[in-house]
Amino acid sequence: MTINEMTVGMENLPNVFINKIQVHEKSNGRRIVTQIHMYDNRETPSWKGRINDLKVKISYVTDKQSILDLNSGAASLFDYQVGQTRTKIVSVNDFAGTARVGSDFVLYSLNLEEDIVNFYPKNLNIFAACFIDGLSFENPMFDKFYGPMAAERVLVGGQINSFSSYFYYPDTNEEYGGPVHQKPDGTYMEGSVHTEAPHKEVALVLEENYKIQFFEMQETMMSTPSGVPSPMDQLTDQNTLQNAVYVPPPTQTLVAPTGVPTPSVPTGGGYSS
Repeated sequence: MTINEMTVGMENLPNVFINKIQVHEKSNGRRIVTQIHMYDNRETPSWKGRINDLKVKISYVTDKQSILDLNSGAASLFDYQVGQTRTKIVSVNDFAGTARVGSDFVLYSLNLEEDIVNFYPKNLNIFAACFIDGLSFENPMFDKFYGPMAAERVLVGGQINSFSSYFYYPDTNEEYGGPVHQKPDGTYMEGSVHTEAPHKEVALVLEENYKIQFFEMQETMMSTPSGVPSPMDQLTDQNTLQNAVYVPPPTQTLVAPTGVPTPSVPTGGGYSS
């Protein structure tokens, strides 16, 4: 797919993409490692170093009704606060420029970790969006300055979600990497909401989900000095769990897509996913 200004973001704030997710099985729960991507123009940045207090909020939501409310727009990430929910906030300044994409754009990347302990949720969605913090208007409605929301279903009915999706322009066969909205007839158009300004239809393609990797703990035991065996359950680094073995998703859970699809980086762009 050609990375362009629509990939960076043409709405109120830039797009955020959930590029990869690792689910590490632990003896007392799971560790979720999420790789977040953003793009910007190399010569004339639209957000990098230009927007004060620009941050990214990412929430790990397990309640089915809350997932439905966020997907439908009945709720907003504005309602999810750090300390009250499984929510993290990071500055866009924490993103590292990892590669040039083509001649005009730069890919920025950040890895985030979340431990879900003593709880094995049946459903898990990850939601992410840019926002501007510290606006402090008298009317709280004006504080909800959020960009397009990216979303990925990780667990559905206790199973790893094995389907993903992407959108493309039927007239050019080029992939589209921005936000979408669904029309009443079930088809999709570019942009988060419908406007009077011209915008094009995009087509949905379902495919096998290569974003999510599941690492299962082996039943390997280590003898302690007292001779009592104990399970090895220690992360060796940010992305690797000792005695973890990657296993493909056990079942296929066909679900409808939500949020912003992740763009693929073209060959020769300097980045390998």
